[in-house]
Amino acid sequence: MPGKKATKKTTKPRSTTATKNANKKKSQPSKTKPASQPTAKKSLSSLPLARPDFAPVFSALKAVMATHESELRVVHDEPKKYYLVTKSLSWKDGPMFFGAVMLGKAYVSYHLMPLYISP
Repeated sequence: MPGKKATKKTTKPRSTTATKNANKKKSQPSKTKPASQPTAKKSLSSLPLARPDFAPVFSALKAVMATHESELRVVHDEPKKYYLVTKSLSWKDGPMFFGAVMLGKAYVSYHLMPLYISP
């Protein structure tokens, strides 16, 4: 329609976060939580821990790997670590990891690369 003027829409100024929070506090009644009794947490040091001896497990797994020493090269033969690699340069101009047995504080780890390659 040709006779009407176009009018701009006016927008209300945005209220600040502080104003919104103040309005919420006024409209909501204050809620107080009843005092709860603190629960006693048991510390790990107070629990009885079974300290298994993993040395026999380490020795048994090391013996399984040691049967392949003639085809492989021993990198580490330590009281807590046994590590084998291939004799040939088969991975990026170097020997390929074959397997390892390691004794930790609470575990014995056994890594055998052929299982990772062909499960």
